[in-house]
Amino acid sequence: MAMQSGVLEVEEVSHGGGLNEGRDVFFDARLTDGSEVRIVLPHTHVSAFLAKVMAFACAAHGDRTQHGVGEDSHVEHTEMLPCQQIQIAPLADLTGVALQFHIRDGVSMVFPLQTKFLPPLSASLMKWHSGLTAASENPS
Repeated sequence: MAMQSGVLEVEEVSHGGGLNEGRDVFFDARLTDGSEVRIVLPHTHVSAFLAKVMAFACAAHGDRTQHGVGEDSHVEHTEMLPCQQIQIAPLADLTGVALQFHIRDGVSMVFPLQTKFLPPLSASLMKWHSGLTAASENPS
């Protein structure tokens, strides 16, 4: 597939790390033409960046499903990011909490959550937990 003007087709993310005493995050992407580009963003934007990329991947999955891409297609399905640990801490201004999902060493996604969303979130989690517990205790 030929690259469109202004489109960078990424073949692989080769490596990355921190810049500016950890205030920024970078990663190098190898393009399909063999060249590399460096992406740099503030460390505070990483969670939103990852969440947006996952949302775009879900939209692409929906497009594949809608257009009838078969199982023999070379398109891979989006996988969920495995979570090793979850931490909850109050936001600095005390208007809510930050949910921090540790994916692996050095990779976390942080989602700020306003206080008004805590009761419905708690109720939903308890509902799902009860249903999953019952299903695991009584497998079909």
